[in-house]
Amino acid sequence: MVDIHIPRALELDNDAQKAMKSSLDAMVGRRQMLGGAGVLAAGLAMMSAPDARAMTQSGKKQKKKAQVSEHARAESIDPASYELPRFISDKTGPYDLDDPLDQHYAWLKANHNLGGYIDWYAQFGWIMLCPPGEAPYPFLGRISLGQSHLTPADPSIIPDVGPHDVMSYATFTTMHVDVRTLNVVDEIRNPYTGEYMDLSPIKYADSLATRFQKSILVPGVDPKFYEQPWDRENNFNQHFYDAGEDIAYTVLGAAQKPGPMQPRLDTAFWNVKRKDLMDPRKKAIDCVRNYAAVFKASEYAFTTVPMGDETQMFVQTQGMRSVNSALIPKPCRYLMNNFPERYKFV
Repeated sequence: MVDIHIPRALELDNDAQKAMKSSLDAMVGRRQMLGGAGVLAAGLAMMSAPDARAMTQSGKKQKKKAQVSEHARAESIDPASYELPRFISDKTGPYDLDDPLDQHYAWLKANHNLGGYIDWYAQFGWIMLCPPGEAPYPFLGRISLGQSHLTPADPSIIPDVGPHDVMSYATFTTMHVDVRTLNVVDEIRNPYTGEYMDLSPIKYADSLATRFQKSILVPGVDPKFYEQPWDRENNFNQHFYDAGEDIAYTVLGAAQKPGPMQPRLDTAFWNVKRKDLMDPRKKAIDCVRNYAAVFKASEYAFTTVPMGDETQMFVQTQGMRSVNSALIPKPCRYLMNNFPERYKFV
């Protein structure tokens, strides 16, 4: 069997591998899935022998293909955005979560911060490949690290800007890992198509406005793209669950237009401690973030799955949001260490 091609510079250290392996095991509820030769053999048995061999072979990279997502993003934000005045607010709590204005600021505190700091977002987890009529199987692992900051909304690019509206500037970097070794890989064969996938770093950025009692707005993107039809009358930006000691916000990303990419859905949960959210002394609190998505594999060119194919991918990741970079999980610290040009360290 031919080994996967893994550049030396892209290897996770042992501690990072163990940390990610433990978390991935827990997420799928199978603590021993990645441990032991017998279990590995069982995992490979989910695919045919040729496909199992193909998944562990490397070869010549495919030519990079065009992105077909309806929401293609820029690779980076304008560096000048770091020099803009930061959004800072004294509306730090306690909050009446039934009051729209209080809820707006509680959401900003949970999802970002109210002190003008830079936020770190770290995620790691699974991608499952789901061919129609076939049993799904582990396809890739994923690690992601993002960074964002808030500024007051810019009236020159946001129409009818209000005093409570903010702009978020965020940069994200994502890489994939082999589901068995948990090493970062730059190419691997897709067992479904038989083609080699270019798993170069995925670099993208978001610049968007979070507006009080209105849907988010991304400059240059039709606002209808983000409309939630079931919420249009109430102008909800997010929903929340009051779980007592915990408050969980959820964002439903079901706003893409009808078309060949549907059905498509992504959703994120942002979990914070009530005592932290309500504490008026705290402008920044830590948040646990869980993300799941299902979409056509053909949406992303790197998969080599052609348009029109009904194969879907299911993504599930977990992670955190914090102004404290020391809390970045070990699997994601690889990105911070190897792509310093993507992040601001002040």
